[in-house]
Amino acid sequence: MNKIKKCLAVLVCTAMALAVMPGVALAADGTTADGLEYNVYDDYVEIDRYTGDAADLIIPGEIDGLPVTSIDFNAFSGCTNLTNVTIPNSVTNIGEDAFYGTALYNDSANWENGVLYIGDNLIEANDGISGDYAIRPGTRIIADYAFNYCVDLTSVTIPDSVTSIGGFAFDYCLGLTDIYVAQDNPSYVDIDGVLFDKARTELIQCPSGNRKTSYEIPDGVTAIDYWAFSHCNNLTSVTIPNSVTSLGIYAFSNCNSLTSVTIGDSVINIGGWTFWNCDSLTDVYYAGSAEEWANIDISNGNDPLLNANIHFNSADSATHEIKVTVNGSKIDFDVPPTAIDGTTMLPVRYALEPLGAEFVWNGENQTVTITAEGKTIVLTIGSAAALVDGVEKTMAQPAMAIDGRTLIPIRFVSEELGYDVQWDGDAYTVIING
Repeated sequence: MNKIKKCLAVLVCTAMALAVMPGVALAADGTTADGLEYNVYDDYVEIDRYTGDAADLIIPGEIDGLPVTSIDFNAFSGCTNLTNVTIPNSVTNIGEDAFYGTALYNDSANWENGVLYIGDNLIEANDGISGDYAIRPGTRIIADYAFNYCVDLTSVTIPDSVTSIGGFAFDYCLGLTDIYVAQDNPSYVDIDGVLFDKARTELIQCPSGNRKTSYEIPDGVTAIDYWAFSHCNNLTSVTIPNSVTSLGIYAFSNCNSLTSVTIGDSVINIGGWTFWNCDSLTDVYYAGSAEEWANIDISNGNDPLLNANIHFNSADSATHEIKVTVNGSKIDFDVPPTAIDGTTMLPVRYALEPLGAEFVWNGENQTVTITAEGKTIVLTIGSAAALVDGVEKTMAQPAMAIDGRTLIPIRFVSEELGYDVQWDGDAYTVIING
């Protein structure tokens, strides 16, 4: 792990935590008989530091009548005698480098294929880990910064047992293209490889290596998390729906190819450095008026946003006919394209047949099989699940039938087949090239 870079990241994270920390500490620097220093907040206890020298340690699930829910970063760092620790089920968050430098951490035998687990908690992945990685079944917590700087990691699969994913868990994973979540997971879901909370109201992480050049955030999302799109260097345009009210700090930082952003008129807060280092940003399409824009709380570090051309009163899809071009030719439809919760749905045959795609409709099973570019995609009417070469993936919207035509989420299908999809907000046009 690149500790210098991580330390810089921790400093930023600490400043953020101080600014947004829930609750007020009622007591500080309490110490258990075992040497656990802790802080008490309104309704929980956080382990701050361990000063003992035990080899085996059981962290209590409760202190002063309150549950122990958090272990602070560096809490056990440097405890060279510590070879075994039991973390209670009450804990929901484990800070970065919480066990760095312990005997437990330093023993290579405790690392499973480059990943350190303590009980049912994933503590850290070695930054040399590469390829596709499936988190161990039964894992409950993924610690803060767990996969930080794993630049050769390409995909992560999260099992149904995970109930807590720490902050910046996938930060600076530049090769990460997809985060997959088991469908039965009670806390999280992925849509096209992008991580959301189960309610789909918080966009947590778009992988930095995601291949999408344009991205429409699904309607219903209200918050975009810290660093959610950071270092997504393939991204050229993003559409933020009217449901979103806040953009987390550094949310789009270092998106070097980002040229246009469409922002709904419900946004009231844009965090610090949200668009930091987005030096290619030239156009912002805002659904509200200049007066409404002036009322948004835009924090420091957003010069690329403020220096862009801001187009006010940009109308939404309800007042426009969606047009489509394929390899430069305009496509006419007998059933028009439609936008559902920020996802553009197109009649599949009209959109992809010009690119050589072949289709098989199964009326009994209500499925359409699309074959192109050496890939096979099977979609079922009414289902958001798609089989891509036999691997199940989740689409933002289910395939649907209207007037005898099958409409599909065009971006998902096109990009899975390797086609390039762009959105021209000014012309209200989907541009497909292949």
